[in-house]
Amino acid sequence: MIPGRWTFCIFFAAALMLFKVPSPLAQVYTWTDEKGLKHYSNKVPGGDVDNLEIEDEIEHQEIDDKAHQKEIDAHYWDKEVREIKTDDAIKKHNWNQKRLLKKIEEEAEDSRKQNEIELLKRDLKRLKKIERECVENKRNDSAHKARMKIFEVSKQIHYLENSP
Repeated sequence: MIPGRWTFCIFFAAALMLFKVPSPLAQVYTWTDEKGLKHYSNKVPGGDVDNLEIEDEIEHQEIDDKAHQKEIDAHYWDKEVREIKTDDAIKKHNWNQKRLLKKIEEEAEDSRKQNEIELLKRDLKRLKKIERECVENKRNDSAHKARMKIFEVSKQIHYLENSP
């Protein structure tokens, strides 16, 4: 290429950049319908529209960066607070479930203890009856063994009744 052509191409490209050439694709149609709702479109609206406006460009509104950042921060912190509240609710729910489970386990343990105490008391009655029979029949060794067993069972009953 000839050096003059390069110069021409560069100046021509710069001129195109400096001058805004309206494009038919960039047109924006605005109108307000009978309900008062404002519409924006890049296509011509169908039907009978009285207040149709054609714009080459939509106005750009400057955003106050500080106000916008405050809005973003508020949204972020609202989200964080919701997540914390959700986490707290989950923890509270889990804590309530653990407390309820512990209560159920304690009640089951108490019930088991009561059943065991009842069985031991029945055994104790049976052992006392055996001991009486042994004393009546003068079987001292058997009576002594029965007393030892009565002592062990009494000790177990006392332990179960007095344990937390």
